[in-house]
Amino acid sequence: MAENNSKKIQILPSSDGPLVVKDFSWNVETKKLQPEQGSVVALCRCGRSSNKPLCDGTHAKQRPDAPYEQPWKSDNDGTHESNVPDRLDTYERDDKTLTIYDNRSICAHAGHCTDKLLNRVFFHGKEPWCDPNGADIEEIKRVIRMCPSGALTYAEGDKEAPQTTKFFDRPEIEIEPNMFYKVKGGFEVQGANKLQGQGEDHAALCRCGQSQNKPYCNGNHYYCQFRDDNWHRIVAFYELDETGSKTIEWLGISFEIKADPKAKTAKVRAKGQDLKVIIDPKFDQVCIDPAEVKAKFGVAEKDGPHAMDAEAPVPDIEDLGGSGGNGSKKGSTSAAPNGPSGTASSEVEPYMKFIKDLARDGLKTHHGPMTSMGVPIGTLPKWEDIQILTAQLARKPLMDDEPVSTKLVIGARCKRPLVLDLPVFVSDMSFGALSRPAKLALSKGAEIAGTGICSGEGGSLDAERELNTHYFYEIASAMFGYSEDILKDPNVSAVHFKGGQAAKTGTGGHLSGNKVTPEIAKVRKLKIGEDAISPATFKNLKSVEDFKTFAERVRLVTGGVPIGFKISAQHIEEDIQFAIDASADYIILDGRGGATGAAPIIFRDNISVPTIPAVARARRYIDKVGAKHITLIATGGLRTPSDFIKAMCLGADGVAISNSAMQAIGCVAARACNTNKCPSGVATQDPALAALINVDKSAQQLANFLNASKGLIEVMARACGHTSSAEFNQNDITTWDPNMARLTGIQYGGVIGF
Repeated sequence: MAENNSKKIQILPSSDGPLVVKDFSWNVETKKLQPEQGSVVALCRCGRSSNKPLCDGTHAKQRPDAPYEQPWKSDNDGTHESNVPDRLDTYERDDKTLTIYDNRSICAHAGHCTDKLLNRVFFHGKEPWCDPNGADIEEIKRVIRMCPSGALTYAEGDKEAPQTTKFFDRPEIEIEPNMFYKVKGGFEVQGANKLQGQGEDHAALCRCGQSQNKPYCNGNHYYCQFRDDNWHRIVAFYELDETGSKTIEWLGISFEIKADPKAKTAKVRAKGQDLKVIIDPKFDQVCIDPAEVKAKFGVAEKDGPHAMDAEAPVPDIEDLGGSGGNGSKKGSTSAAPNGPSGTASSEVEPYMKFIKDLARDGLKTHHGPMTSMGVPIGTLPKWEDIQILTAQLARKPLMDDEPVSTKLVIGARCKRPLVLDLPVFVSDMSFGALSRPAKLALSKGAEIAGTGICSGEGGSLDAERELNTHYFYEIASAMFGYSEDILKDPNVSAVHFKGGQAAKTGTGGHLSGNKVTPEIAKVRKLKIGEDAISPATFKNLKSVEDFKTFAERVRLVTGGVPIGFKISAQHIEEDIQFAIDASADYIILDGRGGATGAAPIIFRDNISVPTIPAVARARRYIDKVGAKHITLIATGGLRTPSDFIKAMCLGADGVAISNSAMQAIGCVAARACNTNKCPSGVATQDPALAALINVDKSAQQLANFLNASKGLIEVMARACGHTSSAEFNQNDITTWDPNMARLTGIQYGGVIGF
């Protein structure tokens, strides 16, 4: 860890997203922010992250129709309580003069001055609220210097402006519980208007998301009941009379409070039941747990600081790859089939709100309601229901020191076959859907591990291509940025046509113009700010002969690299036959469970065969027609090395991953890919957020994951008695689930047949 005490803390408030802080990291053990050269951290400032102080993407998921300042916004209109420091009073003694100033617009209401530190001078809720004669001049100066927001300042002698002397020697960021970020030692907030009277030495930055002076705190954390522990303030002691009794209505329930304000104790009952209570001594608050209220009485806030659910706004970003994204994040709502997530009105009639929305408004967009990522994992056949059969007597396992090959050869009969060191590579994810640093990290990490990366349909980023010598170039319906000059790049080692992806085959994609940055425009050969539209299918490639002719041209230009097709699991056997007839050397099969940055809900939730039976069917058909030259790649919802092994046992020759790769470089599964507010910097074009990715560090993390996967594939191959991962087959797996046996054709592990 390196510190540079001479530099200011660089803070970049992303657009309606987290505070991005350079050269700082979060220490999980000490629970503190610490200086670390080269690191970048994203801090929550909407107040709702489940992983405070770190951002988890919750800011991007607020219901747009909710009244509690939603969707959450970081920008303000520039109006404040006061932009001019108020001159309060002057202290004079022994020929010394001290003028005290207060800037109400940046006061964080921390209570340092009015509470224990100097309540002889500063008074809360009284006028005048300052008595300069209540303490020694040096003591007053000491307390003013401790003001975390810089709202209190002073001038000595006949100076007319507040003193701006540096109070702190080194850069620090402290987290004030239930309040704000305390920034000390010099800071610079990029892109934010500095309020009049705001110094550059220290400040309090908003954590609750409700300040009217963002990014600065104005004390609203108190009034909006912001708490790190998510408890709800039911009453404050000063709101009680001498009896200490009061009834509060909340969520349609009457809460009876009996308290002793002097002893700072309280009991809370509702509907004849006692509730757990915590006392916050700092703010003199009586708090209850909203989760307990929901568990006991079945009610919860839908909007507000304790909202129990949230729905992502309508996305407008295109494909994010073919694998993964099918896990439900804790606290999110599951999607009702054929309807947008979170719209179920009851268990009896789960589609009523969706029907009423369509009846009232019709279709707001051409494709209907949109969503992101893959279907929830609970709706899919589970890899965990397949068990691996290892060798022992009839078959013998290999010794731990015996070598195992994990090489994958794609296009063995080609002039330039592609050889990977492991049967796992990074799937198609577009530059535009992903940030530039994310694409570079993925490319570099795959290269370190000796494997490849796919370009995605959004064109080929030169810098990404330069970092990987096993590069798969995808040609999609829009032909974004297509050029034979790219094909001549020696790093282009395979080329495939995109037929579809599991979450939205049969319809086009759309990247809105506000996300088409100059570099994206260059890569895709568009105008800056022009919408990037992908048609549902190729306009000039229709027949087998059309694709075959194009493929032969690609082989000629590239010197004979493998040519493939990426298809989703629809009419599996017919589509595979089309690819074979069009001279394919490899097929990437994307099953239900594959993700996208944005897809119409009616597509994502209702199309594609799940990956597990899709792979089994594909292998059976390829073997049936004797297409031994075809390399079959499985993608869509595969996460872990055990998933990869089982896919190869089912019949895949290799695996393409997206979600696992993204998580390895820093993705936190916020499922905010469709909002341009990704808190990890992976799926965004916001420069402040993209800066969160350290390319070299993230690349090494991906390489570590891939190499670890390679090692575990070797371990299991030895356990099954194989000298190569290519030897995995259906005799190496079984299932106890009759339905899984029916879906895949693998042997049933029970006694009684079905």
